[in-house]
Amino acid sequence: MVTLDGARRSGATGATEPIGINHFGKWPLDEALRAIRRHGYQAVDYSAAAGRLAADPDALTSVRQLTRDLGLIPAATHFRSFGFAFLFPGMRRDAFLKEAVEDVRAAAFLGVPAIAFHLGSGALPGRSTTDADLAAANAEAFRPIVHVAEQEGVCVALENHCHGFGERWEHLESVAHHLNSPAVGFTLDSGHAVVAKQAPEQMARQMGPRLALTHLHDNSGSGDHHRPAGRYGPNGEGEGAGVVDWPALIAALRQAGYPQRNVWMLEGGTQFPGDDPERLLDVHRVCFLRVLSSGE
Repeated sequence: MVTLDGARRSGATGATEPIGINHFGKWPLDEALRAIRRHGYQAVDYSAAAGRLAADPDALTSVRQLTRDLGLIPAATHFRSFGFAFLFPGMRRDAFLKEAVEDVRAAAFLGVPAIAFHLGSGALPGRSTTDADLAAANAEAFRPIVHVAEQEGVCVALENHCHGFGERWEHLESVAHHLNSPAVGFTLDSGHAVVAKQAPEQMARQMGPRLALTHLHDNSGSGDHHRPAGRYGPNGEGEGAGVVDWPALIAALRQAGYPQRNVWMLEGGTQFPGDDPERLLDVHRVCFLRVLSSGE
């Protein structure tokens, strides 16, 4: 068995390929960026923080400069809201469109290749709500956003989630088919996949050359807990409870050519009492290096 310290000493294989992680936890983005670099990451997903700074050009400029100063690769952002209720006409839909366009432009300013979006789900007012209806409604909502993304040179990377429509490959593909744009790709979230009883390695193969971003993390299959690979519990201290088949997933991602398009992007979160972002940054990287090494 490879321990955390053992993997850290090994300088394991795969270390020449950039590894990044998202901004997570309740700390300012500038502090998080410094911590991410301090823990040995080469890239960052600014997550929702980028969109929340979109109305502050000075703040975005400062973040872009700090990223360069730290030598981090700006790999991705995430739409500022993680919600799904934007398909209904009205204020929420209008806000989604405005904020999403701002977020795409902020992503372009920061120099990232991809921005992750969840699909909308839920019942549609006054009409049937089949998967085909939801695919068409999502495409209608995303079309103006994709048009801006085409102009800005950013990929709208539709992310599988675990909350109904949008959790299966067929959902993502149907929306992308409606949009029919080279600016539309996919984000593979391994933790969401296993919670939704989907095989992330199969999704990776299905996304293929349109896979623009990964959110790599583990859980027990019962909840989206953003644990390090093969780990569970506070700060990923519990070993062996993860359900992602990491060798199969790494192999599928390599077969899809993903590492040539973007970095190995991990995704952390503070879902357990006692979770400490500094500790999790360390454990996520070391555990991923272990599984990356075992697959080579």
